[in-house]
Amino acid sequence: MATEAQQPRGDEPGSAGVGRGGEPADDPGLLSPAETALLIDLYELAMSQSYLERGMNGPAVFELFVRQLPPTRNWLLVAGLGPALRLVREMRFADAELDYLERIGFRPALLRFLEGFRFSGEIAAMPEGTVAFAGEPLLRVTAPRVEAQLLETLLLNQINFQTAIASKAARIVLAAGGGDPDSGRCVFDFSPRRDHGVDAAMKVARAAAIAGAVGTSNVAAAMRYGLVPVGTMAHSYVLSFADERAAFRAFLEDMPHNTILLVDTYDTIEGVRNAIAAADDTGVALMGIRLDSGDLLSLSRAARRLLDEAGRQDAVIVARSPGSWPRARRSIAGVWAPSSARAATPLRSVASTSWLRTSRHRRGAGDLSGSALPTRRRSPAPSRSTGATPRAR
Repeated sequence: MATEAQQPRGDEPGSAGVGRGGEPADDPGLLSPAETALLIDLYELAMSQSYLERGMNGPAVFELFVRQLPPTRNWLLVAGLGPALRLVREMRFADAELDYLERIGFRPALLRFLEGFRFSGEIAAMPEGTVAFAGEPLLRVTAPRVEAQLLETLLLNQINFQTAIASKAARIVLAAGGGDPDSGRCVFDFSPRRDHGVDAAMKVARAAAIAGAVGTSNVAAAMRYGLVPVGTMAHSYVLSFADERAAFRAFLEDMPHNTILLVDTYDTIEGVRNAIAAADDTGVALMGIRLDSGDLLSLSRAARRLLDEAGRQDAVIVARSPGSWPRARRSIAGVWAPSSARAATPLRSVASTSWLRTSRHRRGAGDLSGSALPTRRRSPAPSRSTGATPRAR
């Protein structure tokens, strides 16, 4: 256990979790793009210091690829390049970072190098929305060895997560449309409540949109990325009224432009009947119903019958589980809300390095605009999970 003299003060760099007087302080929030310079595994800095002190900073090539994929997840949809390139452009080691590195033992050669660090190399990558396969380089960095080494953690952090999310979202879009991403059945991102923090929630909405999701419940993401904000109602709204039909009437009257009603707070089939009755009571058109639980396939079919019998053939059905998409006609496929453990295709990615002499350095590989790599394209076998492969978007 550290002694009192060893405890960091709240005003010292790196002590954001402890305030003055030992009281907990607020988390200062996300790192700025420049501050992500230290979003790096310690060994990257240790290797870089050794390279510099031994004069080993010649041209090198790093490639980011996925070693292998599960048999039923045999393709990826690439995402994350745009955010990653911004971080690389703005990566800086300011006085606070340099002082910290000096305190933990790094020597002058590395500190002097980092003080003037600006990435000077080239980055070539598959455009976002490209279908990729195991063993193909999603991204290639050509740069002086130390510069390339310093980017490894950051690029893995950005490309791995966002590609995993986009790949999962693409499979859901395909499953919703029976293999046709243009089927008219829509998928929405409804994930921020399950995402791993603020940054993840923003990245998930963006990656899902790349994969074909047509809207997001995340209003911040909708504003930032120009996406369509979507949403209906929650069970708490229904529970706030004396009965379900009264709740539906109130929502129809107050939100006549967004009349999709959540019908499974009490009894799903009775909820559909109450939704139809509330629409009749108010004279407001019922756009559709939402199912959140139960056997979505059988419930969606039963709901479809009730809606059609009531003359509500244009009303859609929104379901929230990607595991059992309603196949009833005129139904919207669903709202995607990934859980932490099952959200994305597992990626066992590797930052592989191959060193090239200057004379073998292929010029024109790309730059920070993220040009496409000249990789060999293949026609993938249909995925067992969806029966189809997405088109690059």
